[in-house]
Amino acid sequence: MKNPLRIVGRLKSQTPPEQGKGLRLSIYQGEGPVGTPEAVDENLARMAEVVDKAKSYRVHICIFPEKYNTGYAITLEQCHALAETVDGRSIRRAQEVATENKTAIVLPYPEVDRSGAEPKYYDAIAFIGPDGALLANYRKTHLYGAAERRNYSFGNELPPVNEINGFPVGLLNCYECEFPPLYQHLAESGARLVIGPTAADHHFTLADGTESQVPYQDATRHIIPAMASVWKLFVCYANRRGWEGVPAGWWQYLGNSGLWAPNGETVIKAGPDEQHHDSLLIADCRPEDHPPFSPEGNHLKDNRLGRNSSRAPEEAVDRSSLKITFPIVCHSCESRNPPALCCGDDEAVPDPLRIILPVGSVPGGRLPLLPRRWGLSGPAGRRPGPVSSPRAAGSIGRAASRRVRSSSPPGRGQDRCAARPGPPGSGRRS
Repeated sequence: MKNPLRIVGRLKSQTPPEQGKGLRLSIYQGEGPVGTPEAVDENLARMAEVVDKAKSYRVHICIFPEKYNTGYAITLEQCHALAETVDGRSIRRAQEVATENKTAIVLPYPEVDRSGAEPKYYDAIAFIGPDGALLANYRKTHLYGAAERRNYSFGNELPPVNEINGFPVGLLNCYECEFPPLYQHLAESGARLVIGPTAADHHFTLADGTESQVPYQDATRHIIPAMASVWKLFVCYANRRGWEGVPAGWWQYLGNSGLWAPNGETVIKAGPDEQHHDSLLIADCRPEDHPPFSPEGNHLKDNRLGRNSSRAPEEAVDRSSLKITFPIVCHSCESRNPPALCCGDDEAVPDPLRIILPVGSVPGGRLPLLPRRWGLSGPAGRRPGPVSSPRAAGSIGRAASRRVRSSSPPGRGQDRCAARPGPPGSGRRS
């Protein structure tokens, strides 16, 4: 191993969870090169070292940060030069490493799909099993800010769930870890663990040239533990640490990787030492080790708008008349006209996200939380019809029939590839 690797473990037993009763995971939080073919070679070599070390702790899966092989802060030109197909060299190398170590790997990477008339680029995650099989290739459905929307197309498939050691695992990608409906989807699909590779950083320059007034939020302080406890999930957040230097400037990452239990309590989290040294965080996802979040409540089963609702028929909301549509919406001016007929923004959503579920299976209650590029309508563009049950015709029925008009949180829409302060001693402003 060329560079040292700090090991941080939170294990109650030397023996990992049994088949079907949990799994042992490892999170790599490190600093690496960015934006060149040589950077990809170095990052893949580091991946092999990390997985080999993780194997000695009998982990079932090793997780890497967003766009691990190339580095996160790449330009459009670098994206086009370095993006790989799903059977490219980075995925093949990860499959070899997984097979050699009998360890599953979550490897985020920039993907290019050349199956159509024009190539499309995606912020993707390869989920590779311990036998080297590609279990899933997930394309990010919720892109963050102007730079990601410039570089990538939106994925059109909902996050997948696959089993490792007989334990169902779902995927999210960075910004998506802040969307409650995606956790609900994964929980209703049977996930017990949600893995979210990320590239969360500090202050940066907005698209208009001004500096952000707040840094990228530390989701591990609120959103992550909240979603873990509400949906009874283990949630893993896998971030970078340190700096990435690119022609546009310097990026500094939060280094806040960790694992949260189904009751919202922290299982393991990177601290100040891990923010200054490459680290491997190791912990067990064993449900029996954690007391329930609530004495009786079960949000997944008690949710009257969920597709797995256990409520009695007379207490459930009748959504049979609802129809969900996802029209193309210009994300700059929110017009539903083609970009050429509104603000002329060439970055309008190229493809709507189609949720392929039976009518009524998508709970109306989660729609107000969906991105503003999605809409809710009934037949012929009308709003959904009323709920049939008088008991359900209160706030839930009204919420389901309201048109979605949500706005982006402050700071969204900025170009995250803009210049930012340099590391101490770099000569750049701090």
